[in-house]
Amino acid sequence: MTWIALTSAVAIAIQVAGSVGEAPPSAPGNVPSTPPPLDWTYRPPPPSPPLPDWAYHPLYPPPPKHDDLATYYPDRAQRINAEGMARIACTVTEAGSLSDCVVVDESPPGLGFGESALKMAHLFKMKPKTVDGRPVGGARVVVPIRFKPHPVPPPAVGSAALKP
Repeated sequence: MTWIALTSAVAIAIQVAGSVGEAPPSAPGNVPSTPPPLDWTYRPPPPSPPLPDWAYHPLYPPPPKHDDLATYYPDRAQRINAEGMARIACTVTEAGSLSDCVVVDESPPGLGFGESALKMAHLFKMKPKTVDGRPVGGARVVVPIRFKPHPVPPPAVGSAALKP
């Protein structure tokens, strides 16, 4: 039987909850004369669970150039001049390239931004995680990619496009 010296109400509640079929603590002969001694032995806290293998502060490369975005811009979105974004989760290799990429989300859905982001993954280079100062692969990273349509410049004044 375990006693906790918090308050008598708590001790009774714990005692009743922990001893089905025993006499209540107020019954004669069922109350210990002295509480058990406190154990003051130091016990270190349990070790923290390992952190997931995600790159928490990845060094992102420079963003893709406009030509790269134009090359991979989804056809459906380009036809309606829509902008959008996609996030892809990838594994960073020992060399810093991205592999095993999957689409986390895309907005707006159904215009192909996620698929285009997957095709662009080879353009990114990340600094790989290190163990004992040596690069190792396996860290996971989420890469956000924003797609904005390139505005078409107006024709120059005096160009052939303006002449009838």
